[in-house]
Amino acid sequence: MDLLFDKAGQIKKEYFFQNRPMLEYDSVRNWFAEVRPSLSYKRHGLAYLKEFCEFLNKDPDALIRERKVRLKKDLSTRMEEQLLGRWHQEPLQRHMPSTAQGKFSKIVSFFNFNYAKLNIPRFPSVSLDEYHGSKRLQKKEVQTMIGFADTYRDKVLLLVGSESGLRVRALEVLELGHLVRFENGTPEGVACESIRDLSKALVPVRIQLPQRFYFGNKREGITFLCHDAVELILEDLNHRESRGEPIGAKTPLMPTYPVTVRTRDNNAITASRLSEFHPIGSELVVTVPRPLGAGGRPTIVEATVESIRPEPTRFSTLEMAMRRLRLKAHITHREGVERPATVHSMRKYLHSTLDACGVNAVLVNVILSHSSRISDHYSGKHHLVIEEIRSQYHASMYRIAITEETDAPRIVKLE
Repeated sequence: MDLLFDKAGQIKKEYFFQNRPMLEYDSVRNWFAEVRPSLSYKRHGLAYLKEFCEFLNKDPDALIRERKVRLKKDLSTRMEEQLLGRWHQEPLQRHMPSTAQGKFSKIVSFFNFNYAKLNIPRFPSVSLDEYHGSKRLQKKEVQTMIGFADTYRDKVLLLVGSESGLRVRALEVLELGHLVRFENGTPEGVACESIRDLSKALVPVRIQLPQRFYFGNKREGITFLCHDAVELILEDLNHRESRGEPIGAKTPLMPTYPVTVRTRDNNAITASRLSEFHPIGSELVVTVPRPLGAGGRPTIVEATVESIRPEPTRFSTLEMAMRRLRLKAHITHREGVERPATVHSMRKYLHSTLDACGVNAVLVNVILSHSSRISDHYSGKHHLVIEEIRSQYHASMYRIAITEETDAPRIVKLE
């Protein structure tokens, strides 16, 4: 269940307009059917569209209906464009220009994908001095945060995020089977299906996500992991297996554990999420939201695990972990110039490190997917050999790796 819904499975009230869920409007469903958005796009898109609808006091379907009527009468109509421009001034007063620009573009997308295209001669621009991106992390700062990480999941996030440069949506779904054991001449390679497979994988270990991650506007690159990240993953997987968790290709590398327990006192079944695996039948202490204890506090009770399964951790939880760690490590940022460090900051770390190592700009773009060449690679329009990309990454490992220092990096096999 994603963050659009509450625990009861109902759409959250913040995604309602005029007492009706935004997702029930035909125009909103058509928009998302065409865009095929990520969860983050949905959340922001619904919030921004709701703001625009409240500004005009019209529901989404009415906006599209009226736009199409006007276009039939006059193809040169600019009514909606003028209304959008007027509304855009409000976010400019309350947000950074880049945020206001993002809101503007979501509304344009809503109209365009409902075949009621807006004629926008020029989108709002954001100059370099106005754009406040997230802080670019340094290796020492990542190392400091690792020192404050008290779970394997947080440590894996920091190492894998920094060394792969993956976006948070990819880190969220990362599984053992997405790590390539060895290359067989195909874009997919041979996936790791067990701890033993990963222990024998070729370092740097390539990450091969599902194909949907390599197409569209937000593509992932051909990227790798250094020896220290792989060793940490192996340590974590061995720890999880020792606790009774089955490990296979579908095992998430940054998991959370939805669990159903039976409490001793009232025999009630309570569902919650745990940070570690507990075998079925084991006893643990859980916090029960209801019934409330004395003073309105949740009740802490002993319980027995009835069912448990590993799931990928939500992107919002990963961002919260990054926030918690940066605060503990006192990672500062320049006010008015940049925003605090986020998961995206680790992507910037890899970019700057590859640049410092003198990696060809084209290959930097391929690794991070800042260009169309990644899709060209998979469609065969350009002949980019994976081993050439691996070689460039391998040559930079001595600077990329977070927790190990080597003067002469080389491709090795883990034993």
